[in-house]
Amino acid sequence: GRYSIINNDEQDPNPFATLGAFGLYSRGQSATSTLIHSWNPRWISEARVSYYRSIFLFGGVFQGQNIDAAAGIQGFNDTTPVYGFPQITLSGYTGYSGSPSDQRPKSNQHRNFQYATDTSWTHGGHSMMFGADLMHERASFFNGANAVGVFSFTGMYSGNAFADMLLGYPDTVTRDYYKQLNGDVGYYFDVFAQDSYRLSQKLTLNYGFRVERNTFYEGINGQKTAFNTATGQLVLPSNVNPHAQPLTPVLLPLFSDRIVYTNQLHLPNSIEPAEWDFVPRFGFAYSVDKNTVLRGGYGIYQLFTDLGSINNEVATVPFIASTTVLNDRAPARPTRNWADYFQGQPNVSPNPNPGAPCAFGFRANTCATPNVQANEISSRNQYVQQWTTAVQHQFGPAVSLDVTYIGTKTTHLQKLPSINDPAPGAGAVQARRPYPQWGQVLFNTFSGYANYNALQAKLETRQFDGLTLLGSYTYSRCLDNATGFTSAYQSYAYAPCDYDFPQDFTGSFNYALPFGGKRHFVHDSRLGKALLGGYTVAGVITARNGAPFTPTLSTDVANTGVGNQWPQRIGKPKVIGNPGCWFYVSANSTCAAVAPGASPSFAAPTRYTYGNGGRNVLRAGNLVEVDMNLLKDIRFRETRSLELRAEAFNLLNHPSFAAPTTTVDTGSGGQVGATLNTSRLLQFSAKILF
Repeated sequence: GRYSIINNDEQDPNPFATLGAFGLYSRGQSATSTLIHSWNPRWISEARVSYYRSIFLFGGVFQGQNIDAAAGIQGFNDTTPVYGFPQITLSGYTGYSGSPSDQRPKSNQHRNFQYATDTSWTHGGHSMMFGADLMHERASFFNGANAVGVFSFTGMYSGNAFADMLLGYPDTVTRDYYKQLNGDVGYYFDVFAQDSYRLSQKLTLNYGFRVERNTFYEGINGQKTAFNTATGQLVLPSNVNPHAQPLTPVLLPLFSDRIVYTNQLHLPNSIEPAEWDFVPRFGFAYSVDKNTVLRGGYGIYQLFTDLGSINNEVATVPFIASTTVLNDRAPARPTRNWADYFQGQPNVSPNPNPGAPCAFGFRANTCATPNVQANEISSRNQYVQQWTTAVQHQFGPAVSLDVTYIGTKTTHLQKLPSINDPAPGAGAVQARRPYPQWGQVLFNTFSGYANYNALQAKLETRQFDGLTLLGSYTYSRCLDNATGFTSAYQSYAYAPCDYDFPQDFTGSFNYALPFGGKRHFVHDSRLGKALLGGYTVAGVITARNGAPFTPTLSTDVANTGVGNQWPQRIGKPKVIGNPGCWFYVSANSTCAAVAPGASPSFAAPTRYTYGNGGRNVLRAGNLVEVDMNLLKDIRFRETRSLELRAEAFNLLNHPSFAAPTTTVDTGSGGQVGATLNTSRLLQFSAKILF
């Protein structure tokens, strides 16, 4: 057999004690053992056992310093044993990326066992293989969550988010508790059979199928939740550990009247039952003549469930109590401020008047309204259908052209809409929610879909008089309804994907310059070879469309507690293309200077309504970059040489602009604050080879 093990680092007994701001610690092991047996010339069997384990620890921002306490901010004294800098968001401005922006400090620990066996058989034109695969996966985590606070300023009170921060009036603040050990455990199993059949000298067929058992995982210590939209109850596994988190013994009885267990609903402890999937594949290759080949195929590909999203279902009671509190809504004067935003109220407490109705309308053990992030009760695993057609033609011995059409359709795409946002209207937000006993409800569902279609072309030359060329071009379109939204009202917008790049070109070349030796100009002169020979120039040219983005509002015009609301479209969107005014925003004074006479395309909608601006209706700047290098090889002897290299990244020093500030109601709206590439970078190096 074959066996290997990798050990990157030694385990620190207390890694968070030494990790500083955004520190990173990693450790991993992997091992594989393979047994191959040949029964006879036609039958060969193989068995494999694999093990993989990795640990990542991520330090927080100013970890170990209680910034909240030092600044006189109350309400965070009991939320975490590991303090750091909070997260501060400012509509229309770059915020402060504190520890909660990445749930730091945190640890991700993955362990994977895989057992596989397959047998191959060849006979005539057939080459068959069949086998089975079993994988056990465990992913465990702990993280800081929002334990040091997320403070959001939107300009609700002064009209400017930065001014609101200086005044000390957050629009919303989120707090919850540090999460100790949690995660997911699951088994995947499949059997397969496939055949490659050479039907003739010109035609080869490939076909097969897999039968897979795909799980939705069980939570470590029963830490998993779903949300019953019919009753507004949380669904918990019956095997939940009542001491899974420090707050669990307190939260379980307080929310027992809002919880139902899987055994009461005749569900497994994974909540979502595992499913069996049939996965067919088919392909062909046909040789038209000695220089032209046609290829095509179709297949279904099951996608593994996103463990991070599934694991976020622990971000709710009874494991932690995450609460987002909204300040008083304008035009009312805000009563909550930086210093004591929660006004001495604990995150969760018993109903102060047992037996009496809470503000949300019914009797409950507690009147707290924490946030929820949970899965749907019944899910179907996401999968992709892909079909391709391609033609490849060889022009002489050194030039080839490939043209390919690729189509994909993704079904049951994972998405995370917020389903407890109220309809636009006046008054307090909480009382108008569909489930007023809860705060924000992020509902992990597999109801999204996406389509991608692309025409790809690749031209390649190989050693054409010392020149190698490779050029590829893609013309594509990606549409989905599962990325780039923050609320349920936006989540059904079928629009360009966040990663939609309609045109993408990459060209590269490598050319051994024809000087020195017997090629050109300087025959066998040793001096000529030394001065003019041994040069190679290479380069890469990249050009593609910019990423799409969505114009937004900085304030809560609809009065729903939803951020990044759409504006009202009042004209055709105008892209100016100036970094000070990428798209026309009337509140941006630069726009009036660079585009005099232009009229705005977006405006704030009527109070207590949502706008119709749409998702991903504008694009950032195109990416254009040229990278080059020049190499000189000086050979002293057969085994000794000196390599001199000069490299230039972004040789033309051409800036490619990132997406601008998207808010249409602030002075910074439409302004570009970053580029996709760096300025020109020159690099020189020398290497001795011996």
